[in-house]
Amino acid sequence: MTFKRFRAVSTIIMAASIAIVSCKKDEETTTLPTLDGTLSFSVPLYADVDATLEMTAKGVTHPEGDALGVYWKVSPDMEANDTSKTAFDPETGASLKYQLDGKMQTYTITCGVFASGYSTKTATQYVTAVKGGMDGTGSITEAGFSASDEAFIDPRDGKEYYIASIGGRIWFRHNLAYEGEITAGQECLGHGIPYYDCEAMTDVFGLYYTQEQALNACPDGWRVPAEEDWLDMANATAASDGSLAVQNFEKGQTYAGLAGALMADAQFNGNALWEYWPQVKITNSSRLAAISAGYAITANGSSTFDGSTKYAAFWTSENDGEKGSYRYIYVDSPDVYVGTGYSSFATSVRCVRDL
Repeated sequence: MTFKRFRAVSTIIMAASIAIVSCKKDEETTTLPTLDGTLSFSVPLYADVDATLEMTAKGVTHPEGDALGVYWKVSPDMEANDTSKTAFDPETGASLKYQLDGKMQTYTITCGVFASGYSTKTATQYVTAVKGGMDGTGSITEAGFSASDEAFIDPRDGKEYYIASIGGRIWFRHNLAYEGEITAGQECLGHGIPYYDCEAMTDVFGLYYTQEQALNACPDGWRVPAEEDWLDMANATAASDGSLAVQNFEKGQTYAGLAGALMADAQFNGNALWEYWPQVKITNSSRLAAISAGYAITANGSSTFDGSTKYAAFWTSENDGEKGSYRYIYVDSPDVYVGTGYSSFATSVRCVRDL
């Protein structure tokens, strides 16, 4: 047999062998049938660092009515799946009660339902553990606060706010977080809302209020700042900060170059709140310590949230009857702008009072 013929025969034999192996491999990796339904469970997006989470997974049944098993895993805490509760009831599902360990971090929670001869159904949710307060031990750090700073205690609920004298007024240095019912005369205006409706975020980002709520939400003796209050604060900050080009702002205009002087280079659970942009130099020279809490849109009994890490917005007392006015900062601009929002717009409040 010549070399060429031998090589041809060998090639045919090799191809046939590969085909046989390939067929065996396909047989071995045949896709398993699936269980019926869709597995699901829910957890809050944000929870207190020491919260106990209670979760119930439901939605899966066995096509033939056979028994189902279940496992849970909470990362990064668990190194292996927790199968201590092995039974999954098709009607009531399976529950897990889990105590967070006090760390400000994001947890990945996975549930799996399985049965012999079937592929496993899984569902995954995420929860970020947070801690309130502005003293540097909570989720917000590097905001420029000190335990020796002057503070005001709201007599309505005992919450403490750092304050500062700016432009002949006393300003709150972080966002109002009053949770009580807001009234105007005999009219009930509801409550402020926490970020993503998670109570754990109340003392982290403060609450979001419509302008009507905001105008009635500050403690006695305090108010939502008018444009005159913002103007005096802006001019006082510019006068004391020689790095600012504009030294005399006017009412109702954009405050060019002022944003960095109002912004705190703060972190949330160790991550920067304001994304870096070379156009903006964050100094917080005003001591206002603005953080990028964003805003909310409220409608039909529900809320959507947007703009965190991008916007800081604060109500003013100005309005035209239909739309309220607010001052806002955007992450990539050095300026402080004026915006307007309808009654469904909700954002942060900084209270102010005269000296």
